[in-house]
Amino acid sequence: MNILFVSMLFGGGYGAGYAAHKECQELSKRGHLLHVVHSERDINHYQNISSKYYYVPYHKIPLANILFLKRDLEKTITLILKSNKIDLIYVQSLELGLIDQKILKGYPLVYFMRSATKGVEREKPKEYWTDSIRRFFITKLLIRLEKRIINWADKIIVESSMMKKEISGNYSVNSKRIVLVSGGLDRKDFPRVSSRQRVLLKHWMNAKKDEKIIIFAGRLVPVKGITYLIDALPRILKKYNARLLILGSGFLSKYHKCISDRITKLNLEKKIINLGKVPQDQIYKYISAADLIVVPSTYEPFGMVALQAARYNRPLIITENVGSVDLLRDYDRMRIVKTNSSREISNASLELLNCKDYSGVKEIRDWKDIADDLEKVFIQVAI
Repeated sequence: MNILFVSMLFGGGYGAGYAAHKECQELSKRGHLLHVVHSERDINHYQNISSKYYYVPYHKIPLANILFLKRDLEKTITLILKSNKIDLIYVQSLELGLIDQKILKGYPLVYFMRSATKGVEREKPKEYWTDSIRRFFITKLLIRLEKRIINWADKIIVESSMMKKEISGNYSVNSKRIVLVSGGLDRKDFPRVSSRQRVLLKHWMNAKKDEKIIIFAGRLVPVKGITYLIDALPRILKKYNARLLILGSGFLSKYHKCISDRITKLNLEKKIINLGKVPQDQIYKYISAADLIVVPSTYEPFGMVALQAARYNRPLIITENVGSVDLLRDYDRMRIVKTNSSREISNASLELLNCKDYSGVKEIRDWKDIADDLEKVFIQVAI
């Protein structure tokens, strides 16, 4: 198939962008030609020779950036459709909703809805809604774009039963149009790690012999819930010599200040280290050597970090709003806690940090399995 793939975050981050890259890689191996529309400035590391890439920039001028993005997307997509015999349009970015629907007329369309704006806004801690423009303008615009693509789509793919239930109810979508395709891992990115290697990796992280390493990996945005983990740390430290490593960055300066102020107020400067954005090929070192991984998100339609923790049999805490629990219900080293509860995070941490160590890896669903599922949907829609 010739597939027009709109994924503005292609290759970026640990979640949607990384997943888009892996899907593209696997689909290309099967002979599909993907035309990838994206907004990441540097994707050299994620490109493959079997696909074509089209860069559409985000402009920095407030409000006008939306008009520029609409113009550039329409121009780029029109060019691709006129120059190639496209069999299917595969969308993972709601920005596509900016363009004139006439441009896409006659083309089968599949929308992989990785999250829902209504869900993000509903679960976001209210104290971090720092500006009214985003609350009253941008959010409404995003919901409108989301609804447009939902209406255009022949099939809507989601990664979890939580997400399927949400869009069926909140967006009044017929469940027959929704297909569940769970996420997975590339086993090459998360290789086997022996007990000896774990010891060496903890030494590499400058951990003392009796020190427990707790990992948070993700964007530093309110919906990821890191403040609840920070608030839980003092109680954990009363029993364990522990250190929290933060793997991730963000773009909300006011939120960063809020996190910094909280750390200072709780006198945790020596117990929390922010490593910033860690390269994807280094993530496994931290996850495999950690004594505990915490996913405290207030809204997480999937949550790939949870799979990574299970891959290495590491103790894991997730909230009830993390969708990847679908694949991990039989994982006995996982505890599910209430959303927005530092007390439950600390209780679960005190229990899990006392667990015996387990090395080795757990078999997790692979990207080849995901590509199989995607192909079935594409064939069904394109016929």
